[in-house]
Amino acid sequence: MQIAYGASSQTLSDRKAYPFFLRPNPSDTKQTEYMAQLLEQLRERGNEINAVNIIYSDSLYGRDSHKVG
Repeated sequence: MQIAYGASSQTLSDRKAYPFFLRPNPSDTKQTEYMAQLLEQLRERGNEINAVNIIYSDSLYGRDSHKVG
């Protein structure tokens, strides 16, 4: 059993490849989904959101996060 408190890569969510891996924090993908939900809620409450810019690094963290949407 391995518990990683700082590992957030979506790759580690693959239960077949990492059957004994646990983490208390959400994956990068979930974090990005939550950010998108926040923007949607802000818009529903009357905030005008005309554009969203996505800046990401060419790394596992950046690539996983940029795929959401």
